[in-house]
Amino acid sequence: ARVSAISRFIQDKLYEGKGSIGANLVLGGYDYFSSSSNKGGGGAMLMAIHPHGSIDVVPYTALGSGGLAAMSVLESRYRSDMTTEEGIQLVKDAVKAGIVNDMGSGSQIDLCILDYKHQTNENKEGGGGGGAVVVTYQRAVVQEE
Repeated sequence: ARVSAISRFIQDKLYEGKGSIGANLVLGGYDYFSSSSNKGGGGAMLMAIHPHGSIDVVPYTALGSGGLAAMSVLESRYRSDMTTEEGIQLVKDAVKAGIVNDMGSGSQIDLCILDYKHQTNENKEGGGGGGAVVVTYQRAVVQEE
C-alpha cells in the first residue's frame, strides 16, 4: 500500500475519534509515487500524525516522553545532505538523549532503515532500469545501561 493511503486511513480514523483515541504516531516509508524526492519517481516519507488526525510531513521528528530531548539533538545536527551512516548516528544520539533525560523512556534503541537501491540494466531481469526498497532492521544498536 502507498504511504499516502496508509496515512489517509489513519488520519480518517483519528479524525472520526475527535482526539479521543489519543494516538500520537510517526509513520515512515518509501512511496514510489510520492513527489517528496527530487530524484523523481518516488521518495522517502516521514509523517508526524497527531491525535485529532492532522499530519505534518517532516524531515525528522520525535514523539513521546523523551521527545523534547531527542528533538533538541535532531534540530541542532540534522542536515539534508547527510550520509546514511551520519543519519544512523544522529538517530542513535537523539534517542539516547531522550532516554537519558527522561525516566519514563525505555533503554533500548532499534533502527529500521529504508534504502532505495537502483538497479542497472545488467542486474535486473528482463532489462530496464528501476530499483527496490531494501529494509534493514537493527535491534539493540546501543548497549543498554
